[in-house]
Amino acid sequence: MSMKSVRRLGIFALALVASSTALADELIGARWLSLSPDGSRLAFSYQGDIWVAPASGGKAVRITDNIEMDDRPVWSPDGSKIAFQSDRFGNFDVFVVGADGGKPKRVTWFSGNDVPYSWDADGKSITLIRTFDNGYRSVVTLDTETLGLKSLFSDQMPIDAPQASPEGDKVLYGRFGFPWQRPRYQGSAAEQLWLFDKKTGKRTEVRSNGYQHLWPNITKSGIYAITMTDPVASSSTLTKSVGKVTFTVGGTPNVYKIDAKGSAKRLTNFAGDGARFLAASRDGSLLAFERDGSVYTLKPGGEPVKVTLTANLDDKISTEENVVLTEGAEAATLSPDGSTIVFSAGSEIWSVPVKKGEGPNRDDAVRWSEWEGVDSAPIYTPDGKGVFFTSDREGALMLYRLDLATKKAVRVSTESASVENLQLTPDRKSLAYQQYGPNGGIYTVPVEGGKPTQVVKRPGRANLEYSFSPDGKYVAFVEILEGSGLYYWDSGNNVFVQEL
Repeated sequence: MSMKSVRRLGIFALALVASSTALADELIGARWLSLSPDGSRLAFSYQGDIWVAPASGGKAVRITDNIEMDDRPVWSPDGSKIAFQSDRFGNFDVFVVGADGGKPKRVTWFSGNDVPYSWDADGKSITLIRTFDNGYRSVVTLDTETLGLKSLFSDQMPIDAPQASPEGDKVLYGRFGFPWQRPRYQGSAAEQLWLFDKKTGKRTEVRSNGYQHLWPNITKSGIYAITMTDPVASSSTLTKSVGKVTFTVGGTPNVYKIDAKGSAKRLTNFAGDGARFLAASRDGSLLAFERDGSVYTLKPGGEPVKVTLTANLDDKISTEENVVLTEGAEAATLSPDGSTIVFSAGSEIWSVPVKKGEGPNRDDAVRWSEWEGVDSAPIYTPDGKGVFFTSDREGALMLYRLDLATKKAVRVSTESASVENLQLTPDRKSLAYQQYGPNGGIYTVPVEGGKPTQVVKRPGRANLEYSFSPDGKYVAFVEILEGSGLYYWDSGNNVFVQEL
């Protein structure tokens, strides 16, 4: 083979590598992190499966692939195996799989839930929590070879995350506490840190100060956990506002190193979004955690390093949903050219053609909004290229304009107050709406964009039914006469006409 041919093959190979790399997606949202004993590899849960990647970042490999949930991976001391929990048989059981993949081996058959948290120093036993029907939780060791179980201790109080020490003589665990979704909880029920001595059976409190201590890890170099040191503003009654909350570093869940006497040293200095899913290598030389969807590593004494994980991802289930709308449509309006109807259903904005088309999708409606809250009361712009609607995506039910070409929604009303009763003015140059609150009343805003103008002032009033005169010079509205009836629904009405 000539050198020229070799060079061509080399270029082709490089092109294939570049293409393969380009196909890999950045992986956002890794959970339940676990570092290999030497800190070189990272296991985690994503899309309901267990994945492994270099701890320094790079391509992740899926090592389990099941339609049910696989999570909470835990490395064996020699780094050859990973234990994890899965509900593929109904409740959560413990499974073991090779660190490079393979067929998982089921090792528990309990009718309740078994959750693995760490491997013991002997390399064959797993420390797990077993939850019974009466709510009691027991910390149990499981021999993965004989499948024999040994109960270490039980507690009437919630217990969490038992971590066998590298020497194998103690178990660090959390006691009391709320779930990890409430990391900023403060109070007597906050998660405490305790140590269980396997030889004596004695349990000793390590740290309890009214703050949550989550994802504890015990290593050869000490104890690590995620906690806080400063209180966060809270309200004791539903009617009392806490105002704007600014999270300090001390009031944000950060990574701390905790000594045997319970003293804590902060290792990260995040403010706002906190650290989660803390993991540590066996010798404590490397920590890993998740924050705001991204993975970070940290060498104690150093600064956090953001790690980029990539993977060739595919959706495990279809991302498209066929929804049959047979009822619940409301606030329907016809497009200016009469070809489509826009309406709200299920708190989302839809449109449907007036005339049936051809083909298998001739009756399909088009969904224009996918906000998790409420989108309602749609009305076409005069040119038919947009839709005005109300939405609570910024708190109150405010006015927005949706561009049908880009599906981009832009807020129109300027105050944080709910609006309703949308209608076009007779000249179709402005949109009118009613606004509630201290500056309540009837407003108009140019359909081509501009600042809303209050045309009728009615602070704090209830529903105002209103209508414009054909020439647009007057607006008539109905207002309830307060106190005119024994009950609100017995009240009388007055009709007002106001010149614009």
